[in-house]
Amino acid sequence: MDLNGIGSSPLRKEDWPLLRGEGTFVADFKRPGMVHAFVVRSPFAHARFTRIDSGEVQSAPGVIDVITAADLPDRGRPIPTRMFKDEGANRYLQRPLADGVARYSGEPVAVVIADSRYRAEDAAERLHIDYEPLEVVLDPDEAVAAGAPLLQPETGTNVAGRLELNLGDIEEAFSQADLVVEDEFRIQRHAAVPLETRGLLAEYDQTTETVTVWGAAKIPHVNKKILLHMLGWSDERRVRLVELHVGGGFGARGEFYPEDYLIPLAAIRTGRPVAWAEDREENLRATNHSREQVHRAALALKKDGTFLGLKDSFINNTGAYVRTHGMTVPGLSISMLPGPYRWPAYHGEYRSVVTNKTPAGTYRSPGRFEVNFVRERLVDMAARRLGLDPLEIRRRNLLSKTSFPFDTGTLFDEHPVVYDSGDYELLLEKAMASFDYEGLKRWRHEAPAGGLLRGLGTAYFVEKAGPAEREYARVELNSSGDVLVFTGTASVGQGVETVLAQVCASHLGLPYERVK
Repeated sequence: MDLNGIGSSPLRKEDWPLLRGEGTFVADFKRPGMVHAFVVRSPFAHARFTRIDSGEVQSAPGVIDVITAADLPDRGRPIPTRMFKDEGANRYLQRPLADGVARYSGEPVAVVIADSRYRAEDAAERLHIDYEPLEVVLDPDEAVAAGAPLLQPETGTNVAGRLELNLGDIEEAFSQADLVVEDEFRIQRHAAVPLETRGLLAEYDQTTETVTVWGAAKIPHVNKKILLHMLGWSDERRVRLVELHVGGGFGARGEFYPEDYLIPLAAIRTGRPVAWAEDREENLRATNHSREQVHRAALALKKDGTFLGLKDSFINNTGAYVRTHGMTVPGLSISMLPGPYRWPAYHGEYRSVVTNKTPAGTYRSPGRFEVNFVRERLVDMAARRLGLDPLEIRRRNLLSKTSFPFDTGTLFDEHPVVYDSGDYELLLEKAMASFDYEGLKRWRHEAPAGGLLRGLGTAYFVEKAGPAEREYARVELNSSGDVLVFTGTASVGQGVETVLAQVCASHLGLPYERVK
C-alpha cells in the first residue's frame, strides 16, 4: 500500500479548492453590516504638519468615522519588534498614524470609515492637512554623513542599530595573504508584489468584548500578541485571528503593519465589521520593501586558493522606521555571511540606518541573498585572479564532513549559529556530475549562432532551518478512521497542509488520503 508519506510526491491537498474556484480570500469574505476603511497616506517623503481638518470629511455622504493620531490611546503605541531586538532601535519604532511628522511617502496619517470603499476614498479627498515639506535623505551613505537631515532629531543620529562579530585575528590573516580581493557591492531595494495585496476584516463583539480578525497571514500568533499589546489588553481570549486563503506571501506578510491595529480599532470604535484592502499603489508605497544594502567586503587568500580571512562592513537601509522585522534582515545577513567555508578569521559589522523610504522588512530568504551574493562574487573574483576553476577554489575551502556540528562563531538573534550536519564536498561532487560540469565548460566556449555569449555561474550557500518558536499540534482520530491535524502554522503557498499530512501518514502508518 502506497501511503504517500515522507519522500513521495502526492497531489497537494491545498490545491483542489483553488483549482475549483472555491478559495476564500479576504475580499471574498463578508460580514453583515460590514463597512469599509480607506487609509489616508502622506504624499511627501518627509513633511511636518500641525493640523488635520476633518470637518468636511465627517459630513460627507456615507462617512461613519475618521481616525487620526489624536484619537488613538496614547496617540498610538509604537509597534514592537519581534526578533533581533536592539534597545537603540526602539527609538525608531513606527506608530500606527503619523503624529505631526510624516517620514515616508505612503505613511498612514488618517483612516476614513464609510459605507463603501468608494465613498471612503472620495471623502478622504476632503481632508485638509497643512503639510510643510522637509529635507529628504534617501541614500544610506548620505544618511550617516555629517550634516544629514535626521529623521528623529532627538536621537542625534540616523543609525538605528549596529552589530559587530569577530572570529580569529582578522588583521593577522590579511597581513599574511598572497592575494586580497575587495569591492563594493550595492544590492538594490526590492518589493514584494503578491497577486493578492494586504487586506483585513475585523469585527468586534460588544457582548463578549472580543475582536476577530480575518486575513492575518504568516505569523498569526505573533500578530495576536502584538495586537493585544497595541489595544492595551492582557486577556488573550479577547483576540482571535483567522487565516483565509492567501494570494502570495514572499515574506512581506510576515509583519505587523499599522493597519493590523487600525482596522480592529475601527471595528471597536464603530461597532461594525470593518474591511480594508490596499490597492496596488498602496502595496508598492506602504508594504515592506527589502534588500537595500551597501557592502564593502574583502577576501584574503593564499596563492593556492586557501581562504585566510573574510571581512564585510555594510549599511542596511531600513527605511523610515524599524518595523517588526526591521533588524532581522541585517541580523540574518551578518550571521550567514561565512557560508559553507572554513575561515581562520572573520569580521562582520553592520549599521542599520533610517532614511525617508518605505520601511524595510523580510523578503524571500531575507538577509541570505544579500551576503551570499557578496561572498560568492568575491570567491569568483579570487578564482579568476589566481587562475583557478570557480568550483575547485570552493571545494578546497569547504567545511569537511568531520567538522560537524560546526559553530560558525556568529549569532542569530543572540543564539549561536551551529551547522548540525552535512557533507558539502559530496554535495558539490553530485552537483557537478548531475549538471555535467566539464561538459558545460566546453559548451560555454562553443560559439553559438547569432554571436550570442554563453555564461556559466556557480554559487554555494548554507540555508538556516529551525530557529523559530516552538509549534504544537493536536492530532485526533475520528470514528470514520480519518485523522484530523490541528496546527497553528500559517499556509502561504508552500504546501504546509500536504507536508504535515505526509509526516502524519508516515508516523501513523495511514494512507495520506486519510489525513485531513
